[in-house]
Amino acid sequence: MKDFILPVSTPFSQSNALSTLSTPNRLGNPSHYFDSSHQAGVAQLHDCYSQLHWEGQDYTPLGLLSPIHSIPNEILALIVELGYFECNGGPSPDTAFRSLLSQISRKFRQLVLHTPSVWSVIQLSPRNIVAEMDRLPVYLARSKDYPLDIQMNCFWPEHLMDFAIDLLVPHSKRWRSLSITSAHEHIFSLIQHTPVPLLDSLHLCHYSNQRRVTLPSPMLGGHLPKLSNLSIRNVDLENLEFSLRNLQTLEIRGYGIWPKFSQLNNVLANSQTLERLILHVKPGDVLEQVLQEPTESRDAQILLPGLRNFEVHTSEWLSTKLTALINLFACPKLQSLVVRESTSTPNQFGHTLMTYTSDTGTSPNFLLPSSGPTLSVWSASLYLSCSSIPSTSLTTLELRDVTWPLLSLMKTTFASLKKLQTLVLLKLKPTEALLQILAAGLDGSSMSEASSSVTIPTLTSLVIEFEPSSNSNVFASKDRTAAFIQLFSLPRLSSLILRNLSGLQWMDVTTSFRYRASQYPALTSLSLKDMTDIIAIDPSASGYSNTAEAFPLLQHLSLTRVHSNSFMQHLLPQPASLPSQPANSCAWPDLRTLLICGDPNVSRPLLHRIITARECTGMPLKKLYLDSQFPKNLDSWDWIREHVDVELVVLPAPSL
Repeated sequence: MKDFILPVSTPFSQSNALSTLSTPNRLGNPSHYFDSSHQAGVAQLHDCYSQLHWEGQDYTPLGLLSPIHSIPNEILALIVELGYFECNGGPSPDTAFRSLLSQISRKFRQLVLHTPSVWSVIQLSPRNIVAEMDRLPVYLARSKDYPLDIQMNCFWPEHLMDFAIDLLVPHSKRWRSLSITSAHEHIFSLIQHTPVPLLDSLHLCHYSNQRRVTLPSPMLGGHLPKLSNLSIRNVDLENLEFSLRNLQTLEIRGYGIWPKFSQLNNVLANSQTLERLILHVKPGDVLEQVLQEPTESRDAQILLPGLRNFEVHTSEWLSTKLTALINLFACPKLQSLVVRESTSTPNQFGHTLMTYTSDTGTSPNFLLPSSGPTLSVWSASLYLSCSSIPSTSLTTLELRDVTWPLLSLMKTTFASLKKLQTLVLLKLKPTEALLQILAAGLDGSSMSEASSSVTIPTLTSLVIEFEPSSNSNVFASKDRTAAFIQLFSLPRLSSLILRNLSGLQWMDVTTSFRYRASQYPALTSLSLKDMTDIIAIDPSASGYSNTAEAFPLLQHLSLTRVHSNSFMQHLLPQPASLPSQPANSCAWPDLRTLLICGDPNVSRPLLHRIITARECTGMPLKKLYLDSQFPKNLDSWDWIREHVDVELVVLPAPSL
């Protein structure tokens, strides 16, 4: 066995040397310091064990040592590193684990002392600066030649600042990450000419009454060949002497002065490596600083060909100026754009205003598969949100409690969405939406002129979740659900999903669709969710609505947490309403699938009658989707399965 007092340089240590410090601003790896190398280290650990072939060997050959002493130092060093960097699950290494391990035995103490990586993270703050000044030379010596990750919250006297920098600067050639938060400009001058050939991550944050700071030039010698992650707060951007084109992540926050367009374009444009951009600035101030030259057009853009993720934090909501700032950058390969409300709490996200993703997947708040680029907007302007993204390729649009534009802008907005296939409206208040859209008011002439004026020729799916009405709502007595839907001309609509409708709203919707059925030649799928009101089935009753005539081409009907018996009545043979119609014909002759889920009062005998009647008339159901309550009656369940192909479904959660 190797001498345990020799320095241990493990393969895992070497792999950690390539990692990036995960600072609180989430540059680099977003979880822990060395999370990217954790899996590789574990794989090496397993490989080492498999090569030793310990099966059948004596773990304590002398009968005196603990079995752990039979483990080679290299493997123990891996365990030490894993515990130090991963044990506490937080953003900082676990120094308590390191201290505890060094007290177990002489072997472990020597192992800890001679594993350089566990001494490579230097964290200085007002809470520990006095004590750490005595320990820092020891830690630096124990870290040997291992790359250093340094984080300093420099809210302490200048003499301590000078002393700390004097200890750290001789080791600058192995600085891998540097994070400085300070209220004093002095510290930046101390490292002005410091060479940092290995520096990968740089975070500079300044707080003072002046709000911003101008860095000495050149900063850090002006040569940062390895820099890939840069984060600055309240630091002037205009006098940075090093290029930003080799960065992978750039984060700019606060009140720092931006350079003119030509200078910014020179240091940033055409970066092939920049993949993530984070901004939290005053958009009006930035636009004035960047576009101050008379020759610069307001439509000028800085090309970022490699940018994948764009994140914007704002304290002034989604404004016209913020949209203009986003459009200052041309990002042909953009995969994600997120605009969030800023917060005063570090490392916490504020309210999300909009999210754009170019990837095929599922929208964040509505479990509906998306076939392409998706935009989700929460409590923000619909027009400005669509103006901030490449809207021509958008296929899914999700709106929750948005600010609606006037009718003219609404027409322009939807006209630009040339590939829109799915429109999802969550927490919709139809009357309030119409009041925002129709400036002239909700009189009859205005409504008539607006009808079918917003054309979406490509839309195939419309999803509406209504905000439950309140008795305190002054508009509750006059619902405008049908009038809102009639704003849109949707010639290719094939699927309609409605949730949280009241009985009054359902009657209004069906009446509208009944008189406009010819305008929806492709509408074959209807899904209703969470309707608490019981729908009238007697044509002479008040509130009756003929669902079959409203949706005559239906092929797929889905009822979730709905009083389904009322709708199922339409599936039975009905007396002919016109002389030309055959007697006892079934509505929805093309109906192929029926889903019933979450209705404890559903009538099984009624379902049996429907299955039998449609078989007799040559219009059988092809597929039934039923929830787990149906198999509880075995006789009924067996009978249904003999006549129809049945699939059990899980009752979905009562929220989109």
